[in-house]
Amino acid sequence: PRPTGPCPMTLALVPERLAALAASGRLPFTPAYVYDAAVLRGRVAALRGLFGDLFRISYAIKSNPNPAVLRIMAAEADHLDASSWAEVIRALEAGGAPRAITWSGPGKRLAELRALAAPGRARGVALVAEGLDEIADIARLSAEHGGPARLLVPHLYFWKSAKWVKGLRFTKTDTAGFWELRGYHMYGDPWREQRYTGD
Repeated sequence: PRPTGPCPMTLALVPERLAALAASGRLPFTPAYVYDAAVLRGRVAALRGLFGDLFRISYAIKSNPNPAVLRIMAAEADHLDASSWAEVIRALEAGGAPRAITWSGPGKRLAELRALAAPGRARGVALVAEGLDEIADIARLSAEHGGPARLLVPHLYFWKSAKWVKGLRFTKTDTAGFWELRGYHMYGDPWREQRYTGD
Protein backbone atom coordinates (compact mmCIF):
# COMPACT_ATOMS: atom_id res chain seq x y z
CA PRO A 1 0.00 0.00 0.00
CA ARG A 2 1.04 3.54 -0.71
CA PRO A 3 2.12 5.46 2.40
CA THR A 4 0.19 8.56 3.40
CA GLY A 5 1.09 11.58 5.47
CA PRO A 6 4.25 13.65 5.32
CA CYS A 7 7.06 12.49 3.08
CA PRO A 8 9.59 10.40 4.97
CA MET A 9 13.26 11.25 4.96
CA THR A 10 15.22 10.61 1.79
CA LEU A 11 18.26 8.37 1.77
CA ALA A 12 21.21 10.13 0.16
CA LEU A 13 23.57 7.26 -0.53
CA VAL A 14 26.35 6.44 -2.94
CA PRO A 15 25.37 3.57 -5.30
CA GLU A 16 27.61 1.03 -3.55
CA ARG A 17 26.06 1.69 -0.13
CA LEU A 18 22.56 1.61 -1.64
CA ALA A 19 23.29 -1.71 -3.32
CA ALA A 20 24.56 -3.16 -0.02
CA LEU A 21 21.43 -2.00 1.80
CA ALA A 22 19.17 -3.44 -0.89
CA ALA A 23 21.03 -6.77 -0.80
CA SER A 24 20.72 -6.99 2.99
CA GLY A 25 16.97 -6.38 2.84
CA ARG A 26 17.28 -3.83 5.65
CA LEU A 27 16.56 -0.15 5.39
CA PRO A 28 16.95 2.22 8.37
CA PHE A 29 13.24 3.06 8.24
CA THR A 30 10.23 2.22 6.13
CA PRO A 31 8.67 3.34 4.00
CA ALA A 32 11.71 4.94 2.42
CA TYR A 33 11.95 6.83 -0.83
CA VAL A 34 15.30 6.60 -2.56
CA TYR A 35 16.00 9.05 -5.35
CA ASP A 36 18.79 8.71 -7.87
CA ALA A 37 20.31 12.13 -8.57
CA ALA A 38 21.81 10.91 -11.85
CA VAL A 39 18.37 9.83 -13.08
CA LEU A 40 16.83 13.20 -12.12
CA ARG A 41 19.60 15.07 -13.91
CA GLY A 42 19.29 12.72 -16.88
CA ARG A 43 15.54 13.39 -17.19
CA VAL A 44 16.13 17.14 -17.27
CA ALA A 45 18.86 16.68 -19.88
CA ALA A 46 16.52 14.48 -21.95
CA LEU A 47 13.84 17.20 -21.89
CA ARG A 48 16.38 19.77 -22.99
CA GLY A 49 17.47 17.45 -25.77
CA LEU A 50 13.90 17.04 -27.00
CA PHE A 51 12.90 20.69 -27.00
CA GLY A 52 16.16 22.61 -27.26
CA ASP A 53 15.59 26.33 -26.81
CA LEU A 54 11.84 26.19 -27.52
CA PHE A 55 10.94 25.86 -23.85
CA ARG A 56 12.46 26.56 -20.48
CA ILE A 57 12.08 23.87 -17.83
CA SER A 58 10.02 24.80 -14.78
CA TYR A 59 9.80 22.46 -11.79
CA ALA A 60 6.57 22.50 -9.75
CA ILE A 61 7.75 22.25 -6.14
CA LYS A 62 4.43 20.73 -5.06
CA SER A 63 5.14 17.68 -7.25
CA ASN A 64 7.92 16.66 -4.84
CA PRO A 65 9.07 19.20 -2.23
CA ASN A 66 11.68 16.87 -0.75
CA PRO A 67 14.74 19.05 0.08
CA ALA A 68 17.23 16.68 -1.57
CA VAL A 69 15.20 16.54 -4.78
CA LEU A 70 14.63 20.28 -4.69
CA ARG A 71 18.37 20.99 -4.40
CA ILE A 72 18.94 18.98 -7.58
CA MET A 73 16.07 20.64 -9.43
CA ALA A 74 17.18 24.12 -8.29
CA ALA A 75 20.48 23.45 -10.02
CA GLU A 76 19.08 21.70 -13.11
CA ALA A 77 15.76 23.38 -13.97
CA ASP A 78 15.46 26.91 -15.31
CA HIS A 79 12.65 27.81 -12.98
CA LEU A 80 10.98 26.71 -9.74
CA ASP A 81 7.23 27.20 -9.32
CA ALA A 82 6.03 27.58 -5.74
CA SER A 83 2.36 27.35 -4.84
CA SER A 84 2.73 28.67 -1.27
CA TRP A 85 4.97 30.95 0.78
CA ALA A 86 6.38 27.86 2.52
CA GLU A 87 7.45 26.52 -0.89
CA VAL A 88 9.12 29.85 -1.73
CA ILE A 89 11.18 29.53 1.46
CA ARG A 90 11.92 25.88 0.69
CA ALA A 91 13.10 26.81 -2.82
CA LEU A 92 15.40 29.51 -1.44
CA GLU A 93 16.79 27.11 1.19
CA ALA A 94 17.50 24.60 -1.59
CA GLY A 95 19.65 27.16 -3.38
CA GLY A 96 17.10 28.46 -5.88
CA ALA A 97 17.91 31.91 -7.20
CA PRO A 98 15.10 34.37 -6.37
CA ARG A 99 14.77 35.44 -10.00
CA ALA A 100 14.25 31.79 -10.96
CA ILE A 101 11.31 31.33 -8.55
CA THR A 102 7.67 32.09 -9.32
CA TRP A 103 5.00 32.13 -6.61
CA SER A 104 1.62 31.22 -8.07
CA GLY A 105 -1.57 29.87 -6.56
CA PRO A 106 -4.53 31.52 -4.82
CA GLY A 107 -4.87 32.36 -1.14
CA LYS A 108 -1.77 34.45 -0.56
CA ARG A 109 -1.97 36.20 2.80
CA LEU A 110 -1.09 39.87 3.15
CA ALA A 111 1.57 39.02 5.78
CA GLU A 112 3.21 36.64 3.29
CA LEU A 113 3.11 39.28 0.55
CA ARG A 114 4.73 41.72 3.00
CA ALA A 115 7.48 39.17 3.68
CA LEU A 116 8.05 38.85 -0.05
CA ALA A 117 8.21 42.64 -0.48
CA ALA A 118 10.61 43.14 2.44
CA PRO A 119 14.33 43.47 1.74
CA GLY A 120 16.04 40.13 1.99
CA ARG A 121 16.71 36.89 0.25
CA ALA A 122 13.27 36.63 -1.41
CA ARG A 123 13.76 39.89 -3.33
CA GLY A 124 13.28 39.11 -7.02
CA VAL A 125 10.80 36.23 -6.67
CA ALA A 126 8.07 36.69 -9.31
CA LEU A 127 4.54 36.83 -7.98
CA VAL A 128 1.53 35.65 -10.00
CA ALA A 129 -1.65 37.42 -8.88
CA GLU A 130 -4.58 35.03 -8.97
CA GLY A 131 -7.38 37.51 -8.32
CA LEU A 132 -8.40 41.12 -7.89
CA ASP A 133 -7.93 40.94 -4.11
CA GLU A 134 -4.29 39.93 -4.56
CA ILE A 135 -3.80 42.67 -7.16
CA ALA A 136 -5.17 45.21 -4.66
CA ASP A 137 -2.80 43.90 -1.95
CA ILE A 138 0.13 44.12 -4.37
CA ALA A 139 -0.80 47.70 -5.29
CA ARG A 140 -1.01 48.61 -1.57
CA LEU A 141 2.42 47.09 -0.90
CA SER A 142 3.88 48.83 -3.93
CA ALA A 143 2.64 52.17 -2.60
CA GLU A 144 4.07 51.39 0.86
CA HIS A 145 7.46 50.20 -0.37
CA GLY A 146 7.79 52.42 -3.44
CA GLY A 147 9.31 49.56 -5.43
CA PRO A 148 8.39 47.96 -8.72
CA ALA A 149 5.69 45.32 -8.79
CA ARG A 150 5.73 43.30 -11.97
CA LEU A 151 2.20 42.10 -12.56
CA LEU A 152 2.08 38.78 -14.43
CA VAL A 153 -1.10 37.98 -16.32
CA PRO A 154 -1.37 34.17 -16.56
CA HIS A 155 -3.79 33.89 -19.48
CA LEU A 156 -1.41 36.01 -21.55
CA TYR A 157 1.51 33.75 -20.62
CA PHE A 158 3.25 36.57 -18.73
CA TRP A 159 4.04 38.56 -21.87
CA LYS A 160 1.81 41.57 -21.31
CA SER A 161 2.29 42.99 -17.84
CA ALA A 162 2.60 46.26 -15.97
CA LYS A 163 6.00 47.06 -14.55
CA TRP A 164 5.02 49.73 -12.04
CA VAL A 165 1.75 49.52 -10.16
CA LYS A 166 0.70 52.79 -8.53
CA GLY A 167 -2.99 52.01 -8.44
CA LEU A 168 -5.86 50.21 -10.11
CA ARG A 169 -8.71 51.82 -11.99
CA PHE A 170 -11.50 49.80 -13.53
CA THR A 171 -13.26 51.26 -16.56
CA LYS A 172 -16.10 50.13 -18.80
CA THR A 173 -14.05 50.73 -21.95
CA ASP A 174 -10.48 49.87 -22.85
CA THR A 175 -8.16 52.88 -22.96
CA ALA A 176 -4.57 53.05 -24.05
CA GLY A 177 -1.95 53.13 -21.30
CA PHE A 178 1.62 54.43 -21.25
CA TRP A 179 3.09 51.78 -23.57
CA GLU A 180 0.05 51.48 -25.82
CA LEU A 181 0.25 55.21 -26.52
CA ARG A 182 3.83 54.58 -27.62
CA GLY A 183 3.03 51.90 -30.19
CA TYR A 184 2.51 48.65 -28.27
CA HIS A 185 -0.50 46.42 -28.87
CA MET A 186 -3.63 46.94 -26.75
CA TYR A 187 -4.01 43.24 -25.89
CA GLY A 188 -0.71 41.48 -26.57
CA ASP A 189 -1.69 37.86 -27.22
CA PRO A 190 1.62 35.96 -27.60
CA TRP A 191 0.03 33.20 -29.68
CA ARG A 192 -1.01 35.82 -32.26
CA GLU A 193 2.35 37.59 -31.93
CA GLN A 194 0.62 40.83 -30.97
CA ARG A 195 3.47 43.03 -29.83
CA TYR A 196 2.97 46.31 -31.66
CA THR A 197 -0.14 48.19 -32.83
CA GLY A 198 -1.34 46.55 -36.03
CA ASP A 199 0.07 43.08 -35.26
